[in-house]
Amino acid sequence: MKKVITAMTAISLTLQANDNLNAELTSENAKAKTQVEKPIPNKDKLLWGSFKDIYRYQNSRTNHNNMGASGSFMEFDKFVRLGFDADSSGSVTNGDVLIYDIFTKNPNNVSASGAFLDDAVDANTRLISGSVITTNGTIVSGNNPGDISVSVDMHNIASHDTVLVSFAAAVNNIPDGVVVNISNQALLTTSNFGTFLSDDPTIANEPADPTVIKAFGEARTLYNEGNTGDLNSHFGPPTKVAMAAGLERVSGRVGGVGVDFEDCFQFEITESRVINSILLESYQTNGGNLTTLFQVFTGLPPIKVAIGDIVNLSMSKNHIGFDLLGGRIINVAGIYSVCLVDGTAGQDYSLVIQSDVVDANFKNGFD
Repeated sequence: MKKVITAMTAISLTLQANDNLNAELTSENAKAKTQVEKPIPNKDKLLWGSFKDIYRYQNSRTNHNNMGASGSFMEFDKFVRLGFDADSSGSVTNGDVLIYDIFTKNPNNVSASGAFLDDAVDANTRLISGSVITTNGTIVSGNNPGDISVSVDMHNIASHDTVLVSFAAAVNNIPDGVVVNISNQALLTTSNFGTFLSDDPTIANEPADPTVIKAFGEARTLYNEGNTGDLNSHFGPPTKVAMAAGLERVSGRVGGVGVDFEDCFQFEITESRVINSILLESYQTNGGNLTTLFQVFTGLPPIKVAIGDIVNLSMSKNHIGFDLLGGRIINVAGIYSVCLVDGTAGQDYSLVIQSDVVDANFKNGFD
C-alpha cells in the first residue's frame, strides 16, 4: 500500500532533518581548525522543497530512462547541490554540506513492486544521520545514530509516479593542494523490473553514470615572491615552477620602484595533467594603474610584441574570484608561460592554479 505523505508531514520531516543537520554542522564547525563559529544562514530553507522539486522534475525530464537487468526501464536520476557553504567560498571545501536528491520515476504502465533504494556515500564525505527524507515508503537506514549509509524501502511505485529521496552528507577534511572528485551512485532494486544504477542527468549521453562533484583543499604555495625571491621577467627567462598538486598558489608584486615591471613564470604540463583554471584570488593596487596586463603564452613569450596567444587581458579587482583563462583549458603537453605586466607602483596579486590528472577512474560501491 502506498504511504501517503501530507504537506504537514513533509514539513515536519524537513524541520526534523534541519535540526539534525544544524547539530552536525555545529559539531563540525567546532572541529575545523580555522572555522569561525557562526550561525547557519537560512537554516529553515537549507534542505528540501519535496513536492516543488518533484513537480519540476516531472515537467522537465520525461524521456530519461535507465535499462534494468530485466530489460525494463525506470527513470533513476541523482542530483547534487551545495546545501551549506561553511567558508562562503562558493566551492565545495572542508565542512561544507552536500544535498543529494534522487528521483525515481516509473514510466511503465504497471507498478514497480518491491522497490528498494541503497546508497553508500563517498569516502570523502560522511552521512549526516537524520537527514534522510522520502516521499514514499520507509526509511530503513540513514536516520539512526551511527548510520553510515542510506536504505529506503519504497514498496510499490505506481505507474507514472515519482518518488524523491533526499539526504545530506558533510565533506571530510581535504589535504592542502588536493582536488578530489566526490562520486556517488545509488542502487535501485525491484521485484519485477530488475536493478538500476542512478544516473547524473547533467551529463548527456552517459546513462547510469555516477554523480560527481569536485571538492577542494586549501591551495598549496607553489611560489611566493615575497618569501622566495623576485619572479623573473620574460627577458630572464621566466621563473620555472614545478606543478605537482591539484590546487597551487603563486603570489607576487609587479611594478614599482626597485621591482620588475613584469612578473613571469614558466611551467610544463605532461600528457597526464591538464590546467582547468587560473583564478585571480586577490588583487591590491598601491597607486598608479588600477589594472595589470595578464598574459598566457604557449612556450616562451617573444621578446618583441609580447601578446599572449592563449590569454591577453587587463585584469583588475573586478576579476577577483574569476577564472582568467575564461573557461579554456590547457590540455596539450608542453611549456607555458604566464606574465603579469605593469608600469606603475606595485600591484599585489595571488593566482590559484587548478589542475587535474586526466583519465582518473572513479569507482562506486556497486561496480
